[in-house]
Amino acid sequence: MDQLELAKIYEAPDLGMMFRVIDGPDGPGLITLRGLRALTKATLDELDSRLDAIEGRPAPSNGIDGKAGLDGKNGVDGKNGLDGKAGTNGTNGTNGTNGAAGASAFQLAVAGGFVGTTAEWIAALRGAPGKDGAGIRLETITGVADAGGVKTIVFTKPFTVAPKGYVAHGWAGNQMITGGVVCTATQAVVTLKRSKATLLLSDGPFEAAPTGTPFTIELMGY
Repeated sequence: MDQLELAKIYEAPDLGMMFRVIDGPDGPGLITLRGLRALTKATLDELDSRLDAIEGRPAPSNGIDGKAGLDGKNGVDGKNGLDGKAGTNGTNGTNGTNGAAGASAFQLAVAGGFVGTTAEWIAALRGAPGKDGAGIRLETITGVADAGGVKTIVFTKPFTVAPKGYVAHGWAGNQMITGGVVCTATQAVVTLKRSKATLLLSDGPFEAAPTGTPFTIELMGY
């Protein structure tokens, strides 16, 4: 805006009234381009709005707000801080006091309803004598083998449970007599073996004892 335009504006009654109120640097009611630079921003904004009103220009309006910007990325985690110093050990606590002595077994029995002396209470703790246990039964039985070296022996008195039995080793000349015993509570089955006179590499060292071979078995049970 030059000095001529300001003169035209000055002729306007409304604007002239404003110039009479505002003292410019070049005198009352007169503002040159050099003096215009010395005005404050608030004064220039007021002058500009008054000019807009005189010339019928609409007052400027604010534009539409822009969209919100995207959130920034999270920053990198900071390093862990240094470990703090270890604290000092606490002092030991004081020892607790001893508890009261507990009641004896006899006192507890009396509290539970027992009536009598200590000796009577001790005697009451002893149970009745138990029955005598059954003794181990040992038997020795002799016999001779039947055909195939097998012999079944029926016990004259049965055992309570099946006894353990074995053949007592013996000899028939230069041949060894051995075998096995399988027992029930009522009988024993004896299987006799005799060592062979001639040992072959392709066969075992024992054969079935012949009929009539004598033997002895030992039994142990109840």
